[in-house]
Amino acid sequence: QILPGHKKTKVVIQMLNEEAPPHDQLAFLLEGTPYRDVDHPNVLKLLGQCVETAPYLTILELCPFGDVKMYLRSHKIAVESFNEKGLLLKFACDMAAGLQALHQQGFIHRDFATRNFLLGSDLSVKVGDYRLSEEVFKEDYYFDENGDALPVRWLAPEVIHVGDKEGSVLLKHISKESNI
Repeated sequence: QILPGHKKTKVVIQMLNEEAPPHDQLAFLLEGTPYRDVDHPNVLKLLGQCVETAPYLTILELCPFGDVKMYLRSHKIAVESFNEKGLLLKFACDMAAGLQALHQQGFIHRDFATRNFLLGSDLSVKVGDYRLSEEVFKEDYYFDENGDALPVRWLAPEVIHVGDKEGSVLLKHISKESNI
């Protein structure tokens, strides 16, 4: 049943594995916070969460054209036309506006890359992803000894610390300034 004043819409539902350990459960819940708290046209909207029983669910708005990286790759032939129409500049402005909205609310996006921006049906770009980037774009990440994915190529040099162990990479504090 639809609440009065609301319309039907297609959504994306993320589900956390029922056997996920507590730290993964917390990460799943915290990951949705900016999408819940920031109301901006260039930030993905979290429409709801089900956290009373397992499996945990997150309901997000659907962006039917997927992520910007794959969209541009699949439309290579049209990129020149996109450029002439100012679409690439619009994408960049939308990305910057979404990042600015996050910063104004105190959020930092630690993986600011086209794979983590989604295209709405009107080709507006929204900060956010459906938790698929690390799986789909494995080559874009360095996986540390804990299995955590670090987008080393896209991080500001001042936030990267090479550890004492051979080949270990750690992140220092990421600030708004290093996030741009």
